[in-house]
Amino acid sequence: MKDGIEYSAPLNREGFIVATWVDSKSEIWSRQVYVIKHQVGLEKDVQTCFITEIQLEGEKLRVTDEQGDEFEVDLDSLTVKLLKGRSVIDYTKGTQ
Repeated sequence: MKDGIEYSAPLNREGFIVATWVDSKSEIWSRQVYVIKHQVGLEKDVQTCFITEIQLEGEKLRVTDEQGDEFEVDLDSLTVKLLKGRSVIDYTKGTQ
């Protein structure tokens, strides 16, 4: 949390970070950090990849998903930079 803003990764929006005013609980913005391509017919629970950690580092968020991919979100521009791993998780090519 910084300046009354909380950063979270809602379970119902995989790959997204949401900024919310703490006092009013109103959403300020949301940003997709990575994309998941789902395979039709394959169980959804084997095609999930949740954000497991969000760290505030100055004016940037460091985001890690459960597969170990790491991203950086610039809080001024909301641009996303891939630090480690991949930005598209593609289950259409088989399970991973």
